Amino acid sequence: MASHDAAHPENGAHIIAPFVYIKVLLALVVLMLATVFASQIQFPGGTIVNNIIAMTIAVIKGSLVVLFFMGVKFSTKLTQLWAIIGFVWFTLMFMIFADYATRSYEMTPSWDKLDTGSAMSREMREPLGPRGEGMEKAPASDKNMVNVRPR
Repeated sequence: MASHDAAHPENGAHIIAPFVYIKVLLALVVLMLATVFASQIQFPGGTIVNNIIAMTIAVIKGSLVVLFFMGVKFSTKLTQLWAIIGFVWFTLMFMIFADYATRSYEMTPSWDKLDTGSAMSREMREPLGPRGEGMEKAPASDKNMVNVRPR
């Protein structure tokens, strides 16, 4: 009897007919076939256009899964808000990590040798000993050389 009461919409549960799940499943299969088909065609514009099309299809498939199979479509506004915030946060983190992973690192002379000065000295130094003993400052003409190279 308790399971019968929990299935009523007035108790907070939403009943979804099985044909809705079947329609969503068929839509996912069609979108999967569209992804496979689109990956085999070379669109004008090259790889960028192919990637945009593939990502658009992937976002649609992900949205269908989240909305129907995870039940966000029939949830409260607060649940929908948190689902949107989660995807916005994931997108921001993906962009930050993608930016970080694609940066090139340029070693400067004071970074690959022991520098007893500060962590990021503002002038180039040349170590005289194996452990950096006797660090001498660069000549006065080189005072404008900074430790970090611009891109």
